Amino acid sequence: MHTYLKKKLPWYSQWHDMWIHGPSHWVVFACTIAVISALFMYVVQSNGGAGVVAEVRAQVSIAAASQIATCRSASCVLTIPRSKLFMSPTDSNTLWAIFEKSSGNFMKSTDGGQTWSTPITIRSYLDYHASLSGDSQGNLYITDPGVGGVYFRKVNAPAVQATDMSAALTLTSAFIPAGVSTRSNVLAQDASNIWVFARTSTNATGNVRYFRSTDGGVTFSQEGWVADTGHDNVRIGSLLVNGQPAVVIWYSDDSSNVGWGYRYFIWNGSAFVANADSTIVWGSKIYQRQYAASFVDGEFHVVYDDSQGHLVHSWKPYNGGTGSWTQQNIETLPYTPRDWLPSLTRHGNTLYLFYNRQESSTAGNNNVYYRTWDTTTHTWSSATPLTNDGAEHRYPQGPAVVNADATYIPVIWVSPTNAVMLERLSTTAVPCTESWSCTAWSACTAGGTQTRTCTDANACGTTTSKPAESQSCTPVDATPPATITDLHAT
Repeated sequence: MHTYLKKKLPWYSQWHDMWIHGPSHWVVFACTIAVISALFMYVVQSNGGAGVVAEVRAQVSIAAASQIATCRSASCVLTIPRSKLFMSPTDSNTLWAIFEKSSGNFMKSTDGGQTWSTPITIRSYLDYHASLSGDSQGNLYITDPGVGGVYFRKVNAPAVQATDMSAALTLTSAFIPAGVSTRSNVLAQDASNIWVFARTSTNATGNVRYFRSTDGGVTFSQEGWVADTGHDNVRIGSLLVNGQPAVVIWYSDDSSNVGWGYRYFIWNGSAFVANADSTIVWGSKIYQRQYAASFVDGEFHVVYDDSQGHLVHSWKPYNGGTGSWTQQNIETLPYTPRDWLPSLTRHGNTLYLFYNRQESSTAGNNNVYYRTWDTTTHTWSSATPLTNDGAEHRYPQGPAVVNADATYIPVIWVSPTNAVMLERLSTTAVPCTESWSCTAWSACTAGGTQTRTCTDANACGTTTSKPAESQSCTPVDATPPATITDLHAT
């Protein structure tokens, strides 16, 4: 039949020779198979766990990861839930990174992580439990485990060379027994108020304490309880909620190896308190120490590993510390993973979740993924891989906060060869509305000035509507009256 058609219909002859005997039909066939395969893989990856909701497309693209350093061990940028990467609130191209290493463990980049300064040594053998924070003036603050206290160091702006480092401090307390190791978080509320939260690693005494500096980390003059937990095995993570310091604590019972759950405590101006919604999750499941916390667009978020194959998300509108938490599984695996190692990064009103996914029941066969949370639809996007070789990639994290005007999200993790890798996720700048809250005015000085501290809850990195932090005043005349002499009755 086709021979007859070729003789009678020239168009049929051309079609037959091109598509049946020519190469084009193989190209079309191959492309069709490729598209079907890609769609199949997308569906498989997008539906990796129970409770995964409709996709929210993040406007990002992924560049090739680059190695920025080598470190001592696979845990060298340990989160749980400390930060090892900080972005300047006033310049999105300025980054600092720390990592576990005996020397050269602190670096700065002024081009968004594409090149880095010569590393300097914060401390000989900086531990993987070290914590990093910074302020809007370009000062960095670092804590590291100590014995009987917490090691603290400030690196003054421009925070790039050894001469920028202030003398190291050791923060001690009568509640931290001698000879007992500590773990800590550091949190810069602003350029004046620096908080260090400490726990003891093997002793319930001292869990959990805070140290506070009101002079930018030069001295620490305040100390008190975050919570007297009575537990010797806790983990602590700090964040700002509406501009106020808050601490999330994971509680564990060593005697039965059961983690009881998570609670948070927030500063009310004079003490850390447990709000009505302080208990995030508590009960019968075994909860793991790996968790991350963030506050974005009025919502409080905690993501954690429940050790039963679930990556779990607890969240709620803050509502002044009232209301109940919503719990959902982000992903569920058919086997118990080694760990999910979640980390949260905020960019405007978008929340980024970075985590490990173990690809089989064999420990170490894992990749790094990320998702984004949409605060309007309250849904997570599908999982996007940052690695795909199924090797031992661990501890992915970005800065706790990425500037709203940033056009990229920096992410670091540790490769199977103990290299610190950095990926830049290209994105778009987002609008950010300043939300300022201020402390009470100080007493009027003899020079006629009083001050206060104002904090932007949204950390926009701008000061367009920032209230005044100093004003003139009339000092109270505290001069005692002159002594009257030579009095006599008349």
